[in-house]
Amino acid sequence: MTTIRQSSTHNCFVCGVDNPYGLKINFCSDGNGFVTAQTIYSKNFQGYPGIVHGGIITATLDEAAGRAAIMTKRPDIVLVTGKIEVRFRKPTRVNELISIEGKFISRTGRVYQTQSWLKDSNGEILAEADVTLVEPGKVLTSSIEPGDDQWVDWDQDEGCQ
Repeated sequence: MTTIRQSSTHNCFVCGVDNPYGLKINFCSDGNGFVTAQTIYSKNFQGYPGIVHGGIITATLDEAAGRAAIMTKRPDIVLVTGKIEVRFRKPTRVNELISIEGKFISRTGRVYQTQSWLKDSNGEILAEADVTLVEPGKVLTSSIEPGDDQWVDWDQDEGCQ
C-alpha cells in the first residue's frame, strides 16, 4: 500500500513543525480515509508521573480523526470537531513508541464520522475515540486568516512507510 505524508502547518499544537511546545507528529495517509503516525511523548506531556495527560491523548486522537476525514495529501476543506468521545483503556506512558491511527467511517452532508486510536508497541489499544466532525460553513471559514501559518508540503513519500 502506498502512503502519502500529509501536509503540516507551522504552528498547530499536534502537527506544527515550528511550534516549540507542540507534538510535531507527522501523519501519513493511504488516500482512502486511513491515516497513521508514530510518536514518543516526552515527560513534558505527562499528567501523573510517567503517564501522558489525557488532554494530550485527546488532542492526538482528534487530529488523527480529522486527518482521516480529509483523506488527501492537501486538505481542501475545513473541519471542526462537533463531538469527541474518548475511551482510555490503559495508561499511555511517556518515552515509549506509540502508534496513532485514524479511520474515516462516513459522511452525511457536512457531518463526518471517524474513529481513531493509540496503540503501544505490542499493538494493544491504549485509547480510542469516536469523533464527529463538521464542515462549519462560510461564516467561520471566511474568518480564518492563515497568514504565516500556511501548510507545509512534503515530498509524497517522505517520512511514510
